[in-house]
Amino acid sequence: MSDYPNPRKAYAIEETPPELAVELLEGLDRIIDSDAAVEKWLCEEVVPVAIAMQTKPERAIPAETAFAKIRALHAERIEGKGGDAGRQPSSN
Repeated sequence: MSDYPNPRKAYAIEETPPELAVELLEGLDRIIDSDAAVEKWLCEEVVPVAIAMQTKPERAIPAETAFAKIRALHAERIEGKGGDAGRQPSSN
């Protein structure tokens, strides 16, 4: 987790109207939770992939190939909008 100061201790909320203080604290809690989730995602998913790509750059997919696959999937979904539009893509 981050080394941010605890917002409940960092600010004097005693002078704030109680209903506003509750909203502020809830908002700060959501921001802290979001920051923690982003930090976890970066550490657990992004960094390992970045390291793997540095170690074996030949595993990279060219952008043209990736976008071609995305365009093909999009076209397939547009054409099949009659009932298959919400289906999950295959793992190919």
